[in-house]
Amino acid sequence: MKQLQLFKEDQLKLHGGQINQGRRKLRRPLSTKQPIHLVLKCDKSTGLFRELNQVKYYINKYSWKFCIRIYSLSVQHDHIHFLIKIDDRESYVKFNRALTGILARKYGKGIWQLSPFTRVLNWGKEYETVKRYIRQNEDEVWGIIPYVQRQQRY
Repeated sequence: MKQLQLFKEDQLKLHGGQINQGRRKLRRPLSTKQPIHLVLKCDKSTGLFRELNQVKYYINKYSWKFCIRIYSLSVQHDHIHFLIKIDDRESYVKFNRALTGILARKYGKGIWQLSPFTRVLNWGKEYETVKRYIRQNEDEVWGIIPYVQRQQRY
């Protein structure tokens, strides 16, 4: 007898961004033992990359304050990619509120287009794939490699 798979495994690990628009609110899946891919999306006019040093200063300040370990980071013109590990849900919430709040005060109210996108990853292949993707984003924003338009998955 074969066990029925009621849910797609990936859907249980994803939250935020364009995925949950128009749907009821659900508890964000987070893990204290696995890495998390976090994306903060703002409007294009903000230009986070122009203020790179200041943005990275606030990221480092609040990640240290709330015990968030950052494995990989990429600040783009209109979004920020993180590969993080958290100690507990409360520290993630505090980090997210503090960082998005201070950046909103600096660049104006309403800069965040979507709710933060998170995906819980597995160590190994998923972790390395996301780390490579974030590095590719970093190389594209610095002009090391040409920008390639990607199909949006979520």
